[in-house]
Amino acid sequence: MKARSSRGFTLLEVVVVTVIVAILAGFITLSIGSRDTEDRMQTEAQRLQQLIELAAEESQLKGVQLGLQFTDQGYRFLTLDDKSNLWRPYQTGGPLRPRALPPPFRIELRIDDRQMPSAPSQQPPQKTKPQVLIYSSGQMTPFTAVLSAPDLSFAYRLKADALGGLKLEAETGS
Repeated sequence: MKARSSRGFTLLEVVVVTVIVAILAGFITLSIGSRDTEDRMQTEAQRLQQLIELAAEESQLKGVQLGLQFTDQGYRFLTLDDKSNLWRPYQTGGPLRPRALPPPFRIELRIDDRQMPSAPSQQPPQKTKPQVLIYSSGQMTPFTAVLSAPDLSFAYRLKADALGGLKLEAETGS
């Protein structure tokens, strides 16, 4: 009997390898797509923390009281106009300008363990009031802001204490 020499792969082997490669490529694509949203959320949470720290420093250096208002579309820093006694945007440009959160992110604000409603983005000046006060003494209203997205299983929690300390934590669950 003649020994049969083996050359190449069978069609079945090629199909099996192709299916395995396709499945792995699908998992990698799903992983990368979700990672982009996670990275953007982390960036937004860190930006919020750094901007609040900057506002606290600016409040101390300039001796002005600032406010932070969370709106249905983002957040903005406010200052009290002495002449009109109304809260106005602190800056229209620069780092403390009003910020919009990109979709699908949202912020939930809690003060004294109570959820605070978000202010409408377009408000008449008479009704514009901050939920968080940042004093020139370095103190601020204690609060917790949770940055989340509906399609992610984790969120970022930013906690502020009365002395102006900020702590950013990632939390899983939900």
